[in-house]
Amino acid sequence: MADDDRATELLSDELLSDELLDDEPGRPGTSGTLDLATVLDTPHPEHRHARGGVRRLAGTGLAVLAGVVVAALVLVALLGQLLSSLNPFKPETTDRTGPSVLVALNDLRTYHAASGYYEVVIDQEKGVTNLPSFLAGERVVFVAAGTVDATVDFTALQAGSVTTNAERTSARITLPAPVLGDAHLDLSRSYVADHQRGLRERLQDAAGNGTDVDMKQIYALAEQRIAAAGAGTDDLRSRAESNTRIMLTAFLRSLGYTDVLVNFSG
Repeated sequence: MADDDRATELLSDELLSDELLDDEPGRPGTSGTLDLATVLDTPHPEHRHARGGVRRLAGTGLAVLAGVVVAALVLVALLGQLLSSLNPFKPETTDRTGPSVLVALNDLRTYHAASGYYEVVIDQEKGVTNLPSFLAGERVVFVAAGTVDATVDFTALQAGSVTTNAERTSARITLPAPVLGDAHLDLSRSYVADHQRGLRERLQDAAGNGTDVDMKQIYALAEQRIAAAGAGTDDLRSRAESNTRIMLTAFLRSLGYTDVLVNFSG
């Protein structure tokens, strides 16, 4: 009996050992070796369904978050418009400008034959004797832009200034020399490039006793400099003569004059 019991125990131990080493108990043809990589790479069907649910849940969450952000932005914009409309202290601009009034009508009897454009830098400094500029004084650098026109006065024609032949095919015209007009400052192109003030002037401004720069005086100085530059430009007068000659020649030829000569006196 003892030998039979011992044999039964050994057989049970062998069967238990085979079941523990078998990868899939109950299926024939398995190697009996546990392949951990195969188990990890082969997801369980329930696990695949779980991961799909997580992805769908994440996509739904992002869509909801985007919708909340858009709704918040729209709400902020609407609230901003509402608060702006309810603001009792909104800035207002009232235009009380009256209609333009005609003061005078002037006949232009001069021909603007040419125009010169000039730029000049006005560098004006007012200092105090024996004091450096950072303590007292003021300096303004103003870039001025303006024009000078060369005109021909047709009202200055004398008797005999215009002669024609009997056939009215030839014309001789003698005009006065072009005259340079006043300089015209173009404020849209002029500007203050630099403005330096000493400590004394800054303290005066802080106390309300400062004096502003006399821009009228600077404008007048700029116009004088531009007029002088125009007077020193010989090409401006010669260009005026050439343009006047071309204009009159084209005009008289349209009237049938084939031979036109324009001269300038002076």
